Amino acid sequence: MQTGDILLIHTKWCPISWLIRKLTKSNWNHCALVFYDKLLDFRGHKLEYNNFSKYKNKFWYRIKLIRLQELTDKQKENLTYSALVVSYLEKQGYLRFLLTLFLLIINYKGKLPRNICSGCIVKIFELTGIHIYWKKYSRITPEDLNKIGKEIYD
Repeated sequence: MQTGDILLIHTKWCPISWLIRKLTKSNWNHCALVFYDKLLDFRGHKLEYNNFSKYKNKFWYRIKLIRLQELTDKQKENLTYSALVVSYLEKQGYLRFLLTLFLLIINYKGKLPRNICSGCIVKIFELTGIHIYWKKYSRITPEDLNKIGKEIYD
């Protein structure tokens, strides 16, 4: 596991996670970015740093670790700074998160009020100068990342 890897997460027993998978047409409802020995986790309305061990419980989660590309030490350092910027910009209230879910439910095609976890991760890479996806950030799903990433751990 290296800085810049992405953990894809399938939460098994959660109705909101099921709804997210349904709306995004994905096997994955969440993703987190690896930073050294922690995960940068954009959870609904807040940013958290978690341990990898949180998601190893096979009763609650199915996980897959992917790598989009090998990063140099300088890119890893820049990724850290970009994550701080994005985490500051993406700190938005629970109301925006619920509004985003509602707009996804009604299949709204415009710009969403906030980025979901995968959009935040792509935004971090973009600020670092690593271009990995050409969709609006608010429309990038964990499945999009799954399609372009190389599997490290499943």
